[in-house]
Amino acid sequence: DAGFRDDAEGSVHLFRSKIAASLRQTFIRRPRRWLPLFPLFYLTTRVADRVFDDTHGQIIVVSAVR
Repeated sequence: DAGFRDDAEGSVHLFRSKIAASLRQTFIRRPRRWLPLFPLFYLTTRVADRVFDDTHGQIIVVSAVR
């Protein structure tokens, strides 16, 4: 109703692998404990999503245009 339409090319699925989803869940449970390892978590998540794209994605970022 507001005149927006989704931009399919701008949509991104995050945490698309089981490994990435597991790392996300681990980090969310105790973020203060795992914060020093965040760069390693981030890198592993990015690589796992690229290599093992085996789930639908836990977070979807959608772009919209008017």
